[in-house]
Amino acid sequence: MGQVAVTTYHNDNIRDGVNQNETTLNLSNVNSRQFGKLFSRSVDGQIYAQPLYVPNLTINGHQHNVVFVATENDSVYAFDADTAQAALWQKHLATAVSNNDDEGIKPKLGITSTPVIDTTTAIMYVATDGEEHGDRVFRLHALSLTTGAEQFGGPVVVTGSVSGDGWDSKHGRITLESGCYQRDGLALNPASNDVYLSFGHCNHGWILAYNKATLRQTAILNVTPAGAGGGLWGGALSIDESTGDMYILAGVDKGDPAPDYNDSALRLSTSLEILDYFKPSNELMLRENDADLGSGAPIVMPENQSPYPHELIGGGKDGRIFVINRDNMGQYQMTDHVIQKVQTGKTQYDNIFSTPTFWNGTLYYHDNDDVVKAYSWNSDTGLISTSPISKGEDVYQAHGATSSLSSNGDTDGILWEIDSTNQPSGGAAILHAYEATNLQDELYKSTQAGNRDKAGPAVKFTVPTVADGHVFVGTASQLDVYGLLQ
Repeated sequence: MGQVAVTTYHNDNIRDGVNQNETTLNLSNVNSRQFGKLFSRSVDGQIYAQPLYVPNLTINGHQHNVVFVATENDSVYAFDADTAQAALWQKHLATAVSNNDDEGIKPKLGITSTPVIDTTTAIMYVATDGEEHGDRVFRLHALSLTTGAEQFGGPVVVTGSVSGDGWDSKHGRITLESGCYQRDGLALNPASNDVYLSFGHCNHGWILAYNKATLRQTAILNVTPAGAGGGLWGGALSIDESTGDMYILAGVDKGDPAPDYNDSALRLSTSLEILDYFKPSNELMLRENDADLGSGAPIVMPENQSPYPHELIGGGKDGRIFVINRDNMGQYQMTDHVIQKVQTGKTQYDNIFSTPTFWNGTLYYHDNDDVVKAYSWNSDTGLISTSPISKGEDVYQAHGATSSLSSNGDTDGILWEIDSTNQPSGGAAILHAYEATNLQDELYKSTQAGNRDKAGPAVKFTVPTVADGHVFVGTASQLDVYGLLQ
């Protein structure tokens, strides 16, 4: 039976996207002769959330490796990851909101974010967006992994207000707007035992915290209480587990000047106090051109031997990769006070829409309208290469891709991506696999075997999950499961 769990967005709390315990899939057997689509499972809505995976769960008296899928129709499924049998359980949690967003979420808006799983209690936390008596209502659910039953008296309504005189202020208070999207993956911080939900696509960026055992709200943050903007929508809070501090990139959505935190990398305490920040010196230009820093998401880098041992790396629409000192983030200055800036991308304002992947001294980015690129990272200097050390050949539209990487320790590294270029036409998602140390070596593409491996219709921002010899791909109508062919 399986041994690896994927319980949160991009694999772990630092968000590096790596499974280093993959012993089945390797560089010699991931090819169109030996690897392909094993089966599909139909679902009732688009899958924007990354599939999650827990091995060796006992459900109805039998042990299963289980893949969990959440849909925009506010449903959650638990499927056996190894067979095409019916769902082990399925829960419809709310009445999804009718939606026809040109961003791609349609015809229903429900669960957009990746849930988070607490394996110590066998509980999955899920955020729904639903319609109740004509109003939109966000709720946080705590579901049993084995039955899907609600726990801790849930679900609870997710709402709150803060002091402020910015947009939507009434009598000196601003309340979480019902028009927000809860797109960022949920985060569970072991330092606080709180679940964190981030919001954007509305007049402010919000983060709310709830105790994992009581579902009681413990903290709330609005990043632009004196103005507007600062939407949070690029990936998920990254967590430094040595301190409990959390990091996120804020966007624009609407413009307003300092001292609020549009287009900023934020360092947050577990109680959602802003401890430090970095705002690019060209933030006015970013605001005027809707060039969000927060279109991407950051990762916490491993401790290094340089003068700056604690780093954060992330970037946004203008294509600059920022290497930031977590101990002194630089705040807002006329000249960017960061460790390093590296320009990537092919356009002026629409480049990075992803969380980077980091493995074995290499950082991977796949920008919009570009090929996947690898940058080396030097643990002695803390710097990344100023140009790619390796590139793929396939250009992805639809905002590029957030990759996942599987390896057996430092060997057999495979970079996995979903190409969603076909989304506007309703065409298929395309799964790619590249040799991680040489991206020109494309090991596999799901179009190589005719219709045998064809995936369901593409959706943007989807992230593949790789665990125990399987690759799970979410689409607009089904979960596709890939692995070694018999």
